[in-house]
Amino acid sequence: LWIIGWCLLCFMYVWNHSEINNLVGDFPRGIGGVVCGLLCLQLFPVTKKSLLLWAFGISHERALKFHRKIGAWIWILTTMHFFGMWVEHYRYYRQGPLVGGVHINKAGVNKAMQYATDRLVAWKIGYPHGPPMAGLISWAAMTLLAVTSLPIIRRRAWNFFAIMHSLYAVVYPFAWVHYPSLMVFSAVPLLLYAIDVFGRYAEAHLNTAKVSGVDVRGDITKLTIAKKGFKCQPLQYVMLSIKGCVGYHPFSVSGGLHDVFTLHIKNQGKTFLGPKFTDDVSRLREGETVHIQGPYGSPSVNFISGKYDSVVLCAGGVGITPVLSFLEYVVGEGSGRKMPAVTVVWAGRGRRGYEPFLNEFAELHRADLKNAIPKIKWWLYNTEIAGSTDQFEVSLPDLEDSKYILPVNRGRPEWETIMAAQPSSTAVFACGPPPLVTAVEKAAFAKKFHTHVEVFEF
Repeated sequence: LWIIGWCLLCFMYVWNHSEINNLVGDFPRGIGGVVCGLLCLQLFPVTKKSLLLWAFGISHERALKFHRKIGAWIWILTTMHFFGMWVEHYRYYRQGPLVGGVHINKAGVNKAMQYATDRLVAWKIGYPHGPPMAGLISWAAMTLLAVTSLPIIRRRAWNFFAIMHSLYAVVYPFAWVHYPSLMVFSAVPLLLYAIDVFGRYAEAHLNTAKVSGVDVRGDITKLTIAKKGFKCQPLQYVMLSIKGCVGYHPFSVSGGLHDVFTLHIKNQGKTFLGPKFTDDVSRLREGETVHIQGPYGSPSVNFISGKYDSVVLCAGGVGITPVLSFLEYVVGEGSGRKMPAVTVVWAGRGRRGYEPFLNEFAELHRADLKNAIPKIKWWLYNTEIAGSTDQFEVSLPDLEDSKYILPVNRGRPEWETIMAAQPSSTAVFACGPPPLVTAVEKAAFAKKFHTHVEVFEF
């Protein structure tokens, strides 16, 4: 409500200013006033380590949703302002100036369209507003920024998205030139933003860590990182950056919950726009410095509280990474306390999908078998081969005994059947592509199991 009130105040301010100065286009100018108000709010930072988010007690996820919605409305309203002003100037020249209650010098359709267009691309126009061309340049930069922020580009070419996001350095200065009063509007938000950037820059140079190992297995890079004092819980994640205070990406901690920990990162390769962040990660070398924020994440379900008899961990593809940290806790630190029976259901595309994780599977399986009663039950699925319930076996590395062989089912998991086999006191965790997560949630909710899913977006 306060945002609506702020936007309404901005609208009335500019609309009233237009009325007083007898300017063309009261309503679209009022919309421009709303854009000014939203541009001030858009300066509110959305990074994980934002001082302002911490001061106001706002979560990163909530701030990110706010940022995206405000950005979308800024572009929509700016576009409405632009075309609205063109229409108002067209009507003005079509009707002709009003002199003594009579419209004179009426222009034809073509002339009116030309005059309206010339007006919006003019530069030598001053008080009470700045040159329209400056606003047009700002709108063009907004459009590029908005298009490159779409998920299809942001997720596939993040480096390009980050570079294009720097267009805000074009949006704001030209918006100030177009409407100088915006500098007054945004003075305080801009100061707070500058303080926040300085704080993040200083914090990033304190939160450094060393790469102690890089192991590239197919399209998966196992990154081992040493950071003194690091400690996390199962199913948590960290923000990783190679360049300091910019370019942070979320990755699940897959193992080593103290001081030295691991991340398994899928290499997304390159695009015509250049290498992706994950490609840069695969080229890291031992001894290089990276920047770590976190750990973060607090599952809505406490899987290790002792209140559940069974926990089902469902993963698809590289979504197995948070599951690995949970399993490490179960067979390690949690071995001396009451732990639930654990069922791991993992679906991947062919051998290349699970082979990068075989070493981790072997270590966890071997450690689990040292317990009097093994706690982990494995269900692996090869989704590239459908229509058969047959099994083929994957021998784990460096292990010759047949009891270490894990069966791999062909096809996709039947989630309803898997959930039906669990006791009533069961908790479910899911991490993977949206169709898998949705299917798991549906099956778990049908059994009224407590469920938590992990989805990371950037």
